[in-house]
Amino acid sequence: MIGTLSADEKSKLISDIEQSLMATCCWSGTVYDHGNKEMEIEIAGMVQAGKT
Repeated sequence: MIGTLSADEKSKLISDIEQSLMATCCWSGTVYDHGNKEMEIEIAGMVQAGKT
């Protein structure tokens, strides 16, 4: 199913995941809020590989 997502759908999925996961640096905000580039790259890679 993931392989059939458009680029816009993948982008939305990445954003949704980032907004759902708590940042491990302080556990008081999301990955999206903190802008953790390392986690953002890992999440994007997982979505691109269909591992969501």
